[in-house]
Amino acid sequence: MSESELSSLETNRQIPLQLLWQNPSSRSDGIGGFTRVLSVDRSISFSELMVKFGELCRSSMRLRCTLPTEDLDVLVSINCDENLANVIEEYDRVSALTNKEMKIRALLSPIYSLIE
Repeated sequence: MSESELSSLETNRQIPLQLLWQNPSSRSDGIGGFTRVLSVDRSISFSELMVKFGELCRSSMRLRCTLPTEDLDVLVSINCDENLANVIEEYDRVSALTNKEMKIRALLSPIYSLIE
């Protein structure tokens, strides 16, 4: 298979995301709410992904992800295309090393206004 064919396959692959919603009534370090699995195209931009989350959750959300070798104790804030690409790349790297496709573990929490 040529390099361009491999690149095309990589670009068209879906990204499996395991979404954990943080319950607004839970402590800031606790996980509540519910869990969903979502698959999105790997070429999705950060802004497109946040629109999908907003539609799904019916509000603006903050996105944080765990690194593949870490637990929920270590969360990385995702706030731009570069952050999203870095997390996807890290999951791809660990998936290749372990020969096992991993779901990106993402924590969504509501964005609260400081002025109410």
